[in-house]
Amino acid sequence: QVIFALQNAPGGTLQAPGLTLRMLDVDSATARFDLGLLLTETADGLHGAIEYSTDLFERDTVARMAGHLRTLMEAAVSGPDVSLSQLPWLTPAERQQVLVDFNDTVYPYPSDTSVAAWFALQVARHPDAIALESEDERLTYAQLDARANQLAHELVARGVGPDALVAVCLERSVAFVVCALATLKAGGAYVPMDASYPAQRLTFMLEDARPHLLLTRRDLRGRFQHAEGAAPLLFLEELSLDSHPVTAPVTDVGPRNLAYVIFTSGSTGRPKGVSIEQRSLLRLVYSKGYANYGVGDTMLLLAPVSFDGSVLELWLPLLRGSRLVIFPGQYTASDLERVSRMVKGHGVTYAHLPTGLFSQIVEHQSDILGQLREVHVGGDIISAPHVRKAVESGATSVTNTYGPTECTVASNTFTVSRPDQVGGGSVPIGPMLSNTTGYVLDARMHPVPVGVPGELYLGGDGLSRGYVSRPDLTAERFVPDAQGTTPGARLYRTGDLVRWREDGVLEFLGRIDHQVKVRGFRIELAEVEAALRDLPSVLQVAVVVREDVPGDKRLVAYVSPREGQVLDGTALRAGLRQRLPEYMVPSVFVTLATLPL
Repeated sequence: QVIFALQNAPGGTLQAPGLTLRMLDVDSATARFDLGLLLTETADGLHGAIEYSTDLFERDTVARMAGHLRTLMEAAVSGPDVSLSQLPWLTPAERQQVLVDFNDTVYPYPSDTSVAAWFALQVARHPDAIALESEDERLTYAQLDARANQLAHELVARGVGPDALVAVCLERSVAFVVCALATLKAGGAYVPMDASYPAQRLTFMLEDARPHLLLTRRDLRGRFQHAEGAAPLLFLEELSLDSHPVTAPVTDVGPRNLAYVIFTSGSTGRPKGVSIEQRSLLRLVYSKGYANYGVGDTMLLLAPVSFDGSVLELWLPLLRGSRLVIFPGQYTASDLERVSRMVKGHGVTYAHLPTGLFSQIVEHQSDILGQLREVHVGGDIISAPHVRKAVESGATSVTNTYGPTECTVASNTFTVSRPDQVGGGSVPIGPMLSNTTGYVLDARMHPVPVGVPGELYLGGDGLSRGYVSRPDLTAERFVPDAQGTTPGARLYRTGDLVRWREDGVLEFLGRIDHQVKVRGFRIELAEVEAALRDLPSVLQVAVVVREDVPGDKRLVAYVSPREGQVLDGTALRAGLRQRLPEYMVPSVFVTLATLPL
């Protein structure tokens, strides 16, 4: 309960024979309301106080509120014709804090080169070190370099150059890594396409990306039967590369050319391709304090190649001269034991885990944590109890990683190395990473102070160019930076609700729209609903996320049939699998005669 009380009624004079009477202020030591602003009008102006419940508010919080009120009133008096919505309420010190101090993130990194050039440095330094390892193949840096160089020459001969997109439709494998690296060496940007995706979704991706070439295998040709002519198909097993040089082709690719395009779920029913530049990827790999990762470390490539987590897992080791181990096949929830064997058998020291898998490991395979030198967790809200348990069970540390695809995988991290760092029921997402800016703004895009919720806007060197072939959506989500001082700078509207702590750490509070994360995948519920409405038997639909068991999120679809139709979960699931990837297909279908308003 909040009250504003203005005492402006004229006070009478109390008189009695031989006595002088005056009113005394008495502190009752008890707040009558949760928060109250009490003003009294006197001959020399307004006097007042703020009364608050100490169970709900800290003294510093109320002092900030008083400062905001004073700033607002002073601005109103000095600018009586200014709209109320345009009046400032942050003090100058607070503006300095949230706009400048919390964004003091400049840190040197190889921003003037390309990914291919930086990989070449690792080859020169560690030619005989193992770069890549799978169940049946091992490649040194020199061998990986030579194989990628030969394919790169083939791509250049077929017209690939700076900013040319090359789609790569393969499973997580040595061949995929070679194709991605070869594309970058040719000067182009790779577009990972999951071979398990429905043909319709792959067609959408090709129509938007308009790649110069598509690299795949002949046995996957049927995935593109509806996309004939979208791009020339090159089948890897049919290419003759032995005649090409094992040295790298010469290109004029630079840090501002594209490195890759990754597609994410779209609210319109079509996926959208996020385009990322070379320097943005290098900024991620060399962010200060992000990953204490060195030559002696080994990382596991576990994420699907179409998921932006694979970008981190793939390039962090290869651009730092260390070893990458490829997890074979598709990962499912029942593969926990297989993950454990891979970590132990290949000496993995660094893992980037989706939140659901992390929770499973803590519960059932916590001995893995003692072997991992660093554990990074991302993709969804991390479970605070599981983080505490992990640190207590032997994990050196657990790092909560936050960031949208549009900001090159990560924009914030928070590392927990002691159980007492996790208070309450949530883990902060942390301060801004190197060369990244973040502003917490209100609905009018004005900055808010410490402790006040607002939408997070991200900028800096990790920012995406935008969405391929979608200028309208790019203009909607990437807006001019009105807070900073860099001419022409832009900000990405994340749609995430956050608030600052006094120490410059951000706390995640939720979403302001209908986007969700399930098993680490970003999903627009509207896209799932649109796919369901396309089915001829469905009239109405609503899709929600249920978490009946902590850490186990599921999509649940509520559907009502068209007249004369009978809905069957198996048939609905089969229909959706023709349109959506498996992770976007609801686990449960609930049929209702009609959906409530």
